Amino acid sequence: MAESVRFVLDGSLEVQTEMLKEFLGLRPDQSFQDLDVYISDMDDDDE
Repeated sequence: MAESVRFVLDGSLEVQTEMLKEFLGLRPDQSFQDLDVYISDMDDDDE
């Protein structure tokens, strides 16, 4: 994964965005808001 991070940090902002979207499984026409992220209702204190 370290190599993936290094590649994302190389290049212009457009290249970084394109590579990060590909890494996250997004199409170029999707935004980062389209990511399906699970957020738990459990607080850190509940563990």
